[in-house]
Amino acid sequence: MTMQRRSFVQLVRSALLCRRQPWFGAALTLGVVGCSSDGRAPATAQPSEATTAPGQGGPSTTADAPGANAPNGPGAEGGLPGSTAGSEGQPVPDRFAPGAKTKPGGGMAPPSEADVSDAADASTVVPTATAAVPSAGCGRARTLQDGLQTLTSGGIARSYHLETPDAYDNTRPYRVVFMFHWNYGSIDAIVNPPDADQNTERPFYGMGDLTQGETIFIVPQGLVNPGGGAGWANPDNRDVTFTDDMLAAISADLCIDTSRVFTTGFSYGAGMSVALACVRPDKFRAAAVYAPAFISGVTPDQCATPIATFESHGVDDPIIDYQTGLNVLGTFTALNGCTAQTPPEPAVDAHGCVSFEGCSVPTRFCNFGAGQGNPFNTSLRGHYPTSKDPGQSTSWVPTEAWSFISQF
Repeated sequence: MTMQRRSFVQLVRSALLCRRQPWFGAALTLGVVGCSSDGRAPATAQPSEATTAPGQGGPSTTADAPGANAPNGPGAEGGLPGSTAGSEGQPVPDRFAPGAKTKPGGGMAPPSEADVSDAADASTVVPTATAAVPSAGCGRARTLQDGLQTLTSGGIARSYHLETPDAYDNTRPYRVVFMFHWNYGSIDAIVNPPDADQNTERPFYGMGDLTQGETIFIVPQGLVNPGGGAGWANPDNRDVTFTDDMLAAISADLCIDTSRVFTTGFSYGAGMSVALACVRPDKFRAAAVYAPAFISGVTPDQCATPIATFESHGVDDPIIDYQTGLNVLGTFTALNGCTAQTPPEPAVDAHGCVSFEGCSVPTRFCNFGAGQGNPFNTSLRGHYPTSKDPGQSTSWVPTEAWSFISQF
């Protein structure tokens, strides 16, 4: 662990030592992050982004300073502290100290053996097959080619990577998956892994091997923060607008199924995907998130429309506390009308998954221990998007996430 990473983790642990608040509601109605003396989530100042430096050859431009009124962003004191390039470091204000494994109690049904599975339970909701909704680009000769793309969004030059199937057919509406990187991540870290942290060993969070030429991938580049790192603070919905603009561009030029657009991401990228799930449920069919938190300018009370959700989170995560992940889970299980239940602890070093029952849309959660063969088994062992179980040479997470997305 580098000195910068160690200082960052110590800073986060110190910042998160807030009084534990009681759980309310019968269905994991958690949702609020941040802590204060009265239990309310304080508004925190966003880190400023002075320069856009995509790192993929895209243009650099001066960015607008983020608004200080964007709630639940990384706090000024938590910072986005300087560390070595490529390293993950992300402050997440939350009322629970890292390592606290207290589970929601009020109204929770106790876990049973039936709660844990590696396949959706028969009693959970199954998506109804629907016809594709072709975009305006269907039937047209494409102009957008695979690789780095740039566009102007909100007066700022932004970059994203486009990856279409080798046998792209402009008469076939394709599924689209947006993939948001972590703090200190980049387009290249997802498209050409591994990065310095080895967060993913296979391209596109491991999903690239599973799609069988049926999916278009969009990998956006976050803006660089003055203190280092690149991420998704989303002040004044800046990154949501960027996503709108990317989706508009590919819809006009490529043949996509506008009813099957998905978002995924790890850590800061998971926070961005959570934000999109809440404020753009009309454009995204589902979100698949790894170690999420409400850290991208959107609060839980802005989540008003049910949306299918898959989440994975390490019980030993020292960066985004496991309890914070349960807060996010609680927001969506309540939103989706799921029957209350507490996710069981995973087996030592392994993982467990539960498909919630009674939901209006599919809602699935996986948790995991330290795992084996991961790059940070002794430091960031729980903060990892593609964990492996004992004896595994590849991660179980991509298969779970892809199975969730491909059911639609």
